[in-house]
Amino acid sequence: RIINDINCGIITKENNGKELAKEIEYLYRNRDYLLSLQGKGSAYVKEHYSREKLVTVLADELRSLK
Repeated sequence: RIINDINCGIITKENNGKELAKEIEYLYRNRDYLLSLQGKGSAYVKEHYSREKLVTVLADELRSLK
């Protein structure tokens, strides 16, 4: 789901080599699209799951328990 939501890669059906090959070929032929995917996944993780973000969320939750 995350891959689709943030458009950071390709998804293929499990055990479907033909579909995977087709997607790889598409990325090979469409370098601009491939380059547009670069870094989106790691940026998302840093934004939503960094230590600082998780500490802030946890601290907010703990404050709300008072």
